[in-house]
Amino acid sequence: MKKIMLFLFSALLFLPPRNAAARSTEPRFTTDEDTIVDPLSRVDPRAFIAKDRNTSMEESTDLEFNNYKNAFVVNGVFMRNLIGIDQNNMNITWDFTYPVVVRHIGKGDDSLVIKKDPLDDPDFRSGTIKLRNMRLRNIIFFTYSGNSHFMTPDDIRQKYCPQAKGPYLYMINKFFIMHDEDLYKIDPDFIQSVESFPSKDISLLREGYKKFTVVRIFTKTLHNIYK
Repeated sequence: MKKIMLFLFSALLFLPPRNAAARSTEPRFTTDEDTIVDPLSRVDPRAFIAKDRNTSMEESTDLEFNNYKNAFVVNGVFMRNLIGIDQNNMNITWDFTYPVVVRHIGKGDDSLVIKKDPLDDPDFRSGTIKLRNMRLRNIIFFTYSGNSHFMTPDDIRQKYCPQAKGPYLYMINKFFIMHDEDLYKIDPDFIQSVESFPSKDISLLREGYKKFTVVRIFTKTLHNIYK
């Protein structure tokens, strides 16, 4: 029964966003050939975006994204969110028993012991797994067929923006990473592009504020590929 519940939860995780059916059955056609998959068929790529697992959190706010109540272990590596990997190339796994040790957590390479199935705890919804200042409901395990030599946002910054001056504010796609950026992992083959710019480029922050650099990582979602 518990496996069925967790399976249903993982299925819900990948449901298309609200109004996806309307977008897929009534696509907005365009005459801009740069945004058409096949100009002869006149198929708008936005009709396919709603079917992509990587859009599962597109309608989340920054607060919802940063305070998400679940975390994940992918190929044995802990990650705060699945935004950095191609979710079309992963599958949930049951190949573990409780108690389970979650390893490779953050830059300290910490470990966490989960003694029993969180679904068995009456306080499940409020979060019974304590990690740093967070209370998580569950940690879900996946296998991944993509590149599992995962990078942190800081690893990516050092590779693509070595001249950028700190401190750094990281973004992945549209989301600000408000805290615990070392818990986010990205498949290097899933990176579409990386950009950085100094805070002084934002008019409000030019005077009287500590200078920092915004580093924004774009992944290969359909939203980012079809512009």
